[in-house]
Amino acid sequence: MKRKRLSQRARSVKLSCSFTLFIWEVQNVEMKDVEFIVFMDGCRGYIVKRKHGEYKQHAHLHCMNGCRELIRLIDLNLLPKNKWLQGSCRRLLTEAEYNQLKKPKDRYYNRGNYKKK
Repeated sequence: MKRKRLSQRARSVKLSCSFTLFIWEVQNVEMKDVEFIVFMDGCRGYIVKRKHGEYKQHAHLHCMNGCRELIRLIDLNLLPKNKWLQGSCRRLLTEAEYNQLKKPKDRYYNRGNYKKK
Protein backbone atom coordinates (compact mmCIF):
# COMPACT_ATOMS: atom_id res chain seq x y z
CA MET A 1 0.00 0.00 0.00
CA LYS A 2 1.41 3.36 -0.98
CA ARG A 3 1.90 5.79 1.88
CA LYS A 4 0.42 9.24 1.56
CA ARG A 5 2.67 12.19 2.17
CA LEU A 6 1.07 14.69 4.49
CA SER A 7 3.81 17.26 4.06
CA GLN A 8 2.47 18.20 0.63
CA ARG A 9 -0.90 19.18 2.05
CA ALA A 10 0.31 20.80 5.24
CA ARG A 11 0.33 24.55 5.58
CA SER A 12 2.82 26.02 8.00
CA VAL A 13 2.15 29.37 9.64
CA LYS A 14 4.93 31.08 11.58
CA LEU A 15 3.34 32.98 14.45
CA SER A 16 6.39 34.01 16.47
CA CYS A 17 10.05 33.09 16.74
CA SER A 18 9.38 29.81 18.62
CA PHE A 19 5.75 29.03 17.79
CA THR A 20 4.74 27.34 14.54
CA LEU A 21 1.25 26.19 13.63
CA PHE A 22 0.56 23.36 11.17
CA ILE A 23 -2.83 22.80 9.55
CA TRP A 24 -3.73 19.51 7.81
CA GLU A 25 -6.82 18.91 5.73
CA VAL A 26 -8.16 15.36 5.81
CA GLN A 27 -10.38 14.50 2.87
CA ASN A 28 -11.91 11.16 3.66
CA VAL A 29 -14.82 9.65 1.78
CA GLU A 30 -16.71 8.53 4.90
CA MET A 31 -16.06 11.71 6.87
CA LYS A 32 -16.73 15.29 6.02
CA ASP A 33 -13.71 17.43 5.27
CA VAL A 34 -11.94 17.64 8.61
CA GLU A 35 -9.03 19.92 9.39
CA PHE A 36 -6.54 19.36 12.18
CA ILE A 37 -4.31 22.01 13.72
CA VAL A 38 -0.98 20.96 15.23
CA PHE A 39 0.89 23.35 17.48
CA MET A 40 3.71 23.13 19.99
CA ASP A 41 2.88 22.97 23.67
CA GLY A 42 5.94 24.84 24.91
CA CYS A 43 8.73 22.32 25.47
CA ARG A 44 6.39 19.46 26.49
CA GLY A 45 5.23 18.23 23.10
CA TYR A 46 2.55 18.89 20.51
CA ILE A 47 -1.22 19.34 20.58
CA VAL A 48 -3.45 18.13 17.74
CA LYS A 49 -6.74 20.03 17.70
CA ARG A 50 -9.74 19.62 15.46
CA LYS A 51 -10.48 22.84 13.64
CA HIS A 52 -14.06 24.03 14.28
CA GLY A 53 -14.40 21.30 16.92
CA GLU A 54 -15.37 21.35 20.56
CA TYR A 55 -12.91 22.18 23.32
CA LYS A 56 -12.50 18.51 24.27
CA GLN A 57 -11.53 17.46 20.73
CA HIS A 58 -7.77 17.68 21.13
CA ALA A 59 -4.92 15.27 21.87
CA HIS A 60 -1.44 15.65 23.36
CA LEU A 61 1.44 13.88 21.62
CA HIS A 62 5.16 13.75 22.31
CA CYS A 63 6.59 14.30 18.83
CA MET A 64 5.64 15.65 15.42
CA ASN A 65 5.99 12.21 13.79
CA GLY A 66 3.29 10.89 16.11
CA CYS A 67 1.02 13.75 15.01
CA ARG A 68 1.67 12.98 11.35
CA GLU A 69 1.06 9.27 11.87
CA LEU A 70 -2.22 9.89 13.69
CA ILE A 71 -3.53 12.23 10.99
CA ARG A 72 -2.37 9.85 8.23
CA LEU A 73 -4.23 6.92 9.82
CA ILE A 74 -7.39 9.00 10.18
CA ASP A 75 -7.04 10.04 6.54
CA LEU A 76 -6.69 6.37 5.48
CA ASN A 77 -9.74 5.48 7.65
CA LEU A 78 -7.71 3.08 9.82
CA LEU A 79 -7.76 2.59 13.58
CA PRO A 80 -4.23 2.78 15.07
CA LYS A 81 -2.73 -0.33 16.71
CA ASN A 82 -1.10 1.69 19.48
CA LYS A 83 -3.32 2.18 22.56
CA TRP A 84 -2.09 5.76 23.07
CA LEU A 85 -2.93 6.71 19.49
CA GLN A 86 -6.31 4.96 19.77
CA GLY A 87 -7.18 7.16 22.75
CA SER A 88 -6.01 10.24 20.87
CA CYS A 89 -8.08 9.22 17.86
CA ARG A 90 -11.14 8.72 20.08
CA ARG A 91 -10.75 12.23 21.49
CA LEU A 92 -10.29 13.87 18.08
CA LEU A 93 -13.23 12.23 16.30
CA THR A 94 -16.91 12.03 17.12
CA GLU A 95 -18.31 8.68 18.25
CA ALA A 96 -19.89 7.96 14.86
CA GLU A 97 -16.66 8.80 12.99
CA TYR A 98 -14.59 6.69 15.39
CA ASN A 99 -16.87 3.66 14.89
CA GLN A 100 -16.43 3.94 11.08
CA LEU A 101 -12.66 3.41 11.29
CA LYS A 102 -11.43 0.01 10.10
CA LYS A 103 -9.85 -2.24 12.71
CA PRO A 104 -6.21 -3.24 12.12
CA LYS A 105 -5.57 -6.76 10.85
CA ASP A 106 -3.95 -9.36 13.06
CA ARG A 107 -0.32 -9.97 12.39
CA TYR A 108 0.34 -13.02 10.22
CA TYR A 109 2.19 -15.81 11.99
CA ASN A 110 3.37 -18.80 9.99
CA ARG A 111 3.16 -21.73 12.39
CA GLY A 112 4.71 -24.19 9.95
CA ASN A 113 7.95 -22.29 9.57
CA TYR A 114 9.90 -23.52 12.58
CA LYS A 115 12.30 -26.38 13.32
CA LYS A 116 11.48 -29.25 15.64
CA LYS A 117 14.24 -30.54 17.88
